[in-house]
Amino acid sequence: MTQVKEESFEITQLTPGMSGVDVEPGEDLVEWDDLFRYKVPIGFSYVVKPIDFFSAYLQYLQEGVGGCVSDDGGTQTNETVDANNATVNDVVLLPAVMTAGDALYIGYRHPFNLTVVKYSTRGDGVGTVTWEYWNGTAWVALLGVVDGTSNFSAAAGTYNISWAIPADWAKTTVLGFNFYWVRGRVSAVTGAGTAATLGDQIWIYTVASEVRAIDRVRVQVRDASEEGRRTIFGPLQYAQIKDFQDITKFAHPDIEREIVLPEDHWLVIEVRSTAGVIDASDCYFKLSCKRIRHTLFEEKLPLPGKEKRVEEFKRKHKIWASR
Repeated sequence: MTQVKEESFEITQLTPGMSGVDVEPGEDLVEWDDLFRYKVPIGFSYVVKPIDFFSAYLQYLQEGVGGCVSDDGGTQTNETVDANNATVNDVVLLPAVMTAGDALYIGYRHPFNLTVVKYSTRGDGVGTVTWEYWNGTAWVALLGVVDGTSNFSAAAGTYNISWAIPADWAKTTVLGFNFYWVRGRVSAVTGAGTAATLGDQIWIYTVASEVRAIDRVRVQVRDASEEGRRTIFGPLQYAQIKDFQDITKFAHPDIEREIVLPEDHWLVIEVRSTAGVIDASDCYFKLSCKRIRHTLFEEKLPLPGKEKRVEEFKRKHKIWASR
């Protein structure tokens, strides 16, 4: 005999058996990758109906730089190891005697729009630092720059430097490292100074760490072999699904009638990132559905001769013979 129990349910990143993996953007920024995967366990099935909903909150990974290079009058020094540890005053941000053309290069394997710089020693040079990127042909000024260091003239501390991600940003090689680079170049000097500005650590972030509104998300159901696939949500712009509070903003599935996920089938949350690594450990989602539990058991019937009571017992407990 099989007992069937149906209940309202929400599948989330915390559902037992759910696995997640960080997602990096592809080189062409259009690749889809699995962020979360869930295989329906034996004895269960899930039903997704047109009235069900999906929402998600996704964040980029915040990590160290891929490369860091200081340029003092054309002499470049690899600062990458020092920029990725907390040792005080081991990264040259600006040299002791500032000259036009001195620069600090910060590189990462994907486009990024914010770096965080911590420094403990502010030098005494005075000048203008222009933040630039490589467009495939030349170094050009970034747009929308907000420099919390004020040309590294601010008192020792931790500061954000942010900008708008350029559409034509291209990788280039600096001191043997092939990354997406930005550089803070000394474009004007009003006081050369005699003491260097020395940093402690540099991080790659994205503004507010939340993924870009234009990044895409979709939900797929797949058969056991994963060759049979159907997208039931999306592709959706991230901005459409990130609100967990207002149910009118949740996404509803692109289906006309209910979809059943039997045991051994897959539910997969896919994403397409354009600006950084999406951190699975700091992402959240929920998908409403019905969960059905199928339990095989030996039926204990009432005493013989009580046919009416038997039928009532079956109806009450929703028992169907497995024939």
